[in-house]
Amino acid sequence: MPPPLTAATRRVLRDLKALGISLRALARAAAVPNTTLARIRRGALGASPVVTRKVAAALERWSARLGRHAAQLGAAAQRSRRPRNGRAA
Repeated sequence: MPPPLTAATRRVLRDLKALGISLRALARAAAVPNTTLARIRRGALGASPVVTRKVAAALERWSARLGRHAAQLGAAAQRSRRPRNGRAA
């Protein structure tokens, strides 16, 4: 019989599905075995508080990094709107 789904397990499952990220990449970033995340996704294992915290921390690090990249990309887009030759676009 599968373990009961705690709020933490439901949240981890929801995030894994919604984000569409690689289990291996997330497991590596969270420093947990990818088999643990795979078993949680299958419903064969509940997410422990430690695993939940590790996954959350990994997602927060990714979020910060992606936010920086998004800001840099937005700045580059703003700069590219200005014509280099001084003429109106």
